[in-house]
Amino acid sequence: TKLATDVYLPQPEGGSWPVILARSTYGRIGGPVDELLAQGYAVVAQDVRGMGASEGEKYVFHADGWRAGLTDGVDTVAWIRAQSWCNGKIGTWGGSALGITQMLLAPATRDVAAQFIEIAPSDLYEDMFYQGGVFRKSLLEGWLPFIGQAHLLEVYKSHPARDDFWSYYNVEARAADITAPALFIGGWYDLFNQGTLDGFVSREAQGGAGARGNTYLVMKWSTHMDQPVADYKLHENISALNITHLRDAFYARFLKGDRGLGPAPAAYD
Repeated sequence: TKLATDVYLPQPEGGSWPVILARSTYGRIGGPVDELLAQGYAVVAQDVRGMGASEGEKYVFHADGWRAGLTDGVDTVAWIRAQSWCNGKIGTWGGSALGITQMLLAPATRDVAAQFIEIAPSDLYEDMFYQGGVFRKSLLEGWLPFIGQAHLLEVYKSHPARDDFWSYYNVEARAADITAPALFIGGWYDLFNQGTLDGFVSREAQGGAGARGNTYLVMKWSTHMDQPVADYKLHENISALNITHLRDAFYARFLKGDRGLGPAPAAYD
């Protein structure tokens, strides 16, 4: 299955660099490409299977984890490592759906050195589909049609209990297989707030070598993607926290060996 992928390389050409990967359901979003290029990272942006210009079935997240023969994230990381412009260090980037693709990748490979994960669930059954056992009607009947996959509603509704179907979407249960350090960014008013907290705790407490002791958490007073809503009266300085600075320091530590970022575990509020 061919996956549409853009590659951005720093200048001058002919070198090798650490790489930042973003796998997206919303088009090939490579993150802050110019900023990362200026800092000496190559950037890879990819449409997930069945989305954008990528081939394959429209079945969001189905091929992004550890199902046999459906490991698109793992295969992409392996492809990047084989390229002459990759120096062997690979990080990942993104929030929301792009955070979910990172989460599902984490226990399936040991070749990711750092993950910057914003507002993403760690157990999709509880955090995204059946919160407290109740189908999240508003979220799913809005989001799945938005990404052109309304046909999946009946698939998910046919699994109301936590059966084996959901084992491929539970990253917490596989925390011991995760070796990548992570910087988790969450929001107290975000729809995935508990999933962000649980993702941090499970990786920090139960993660494998490399992940445990190298995981950070920042919880902001924000909604999903900092969207303004009438229900919440947020302070005017809501954007004062410099997440970009923390992201850059995190990548520099784990992809370049810069020790400017303090030791983990650390959580900020």
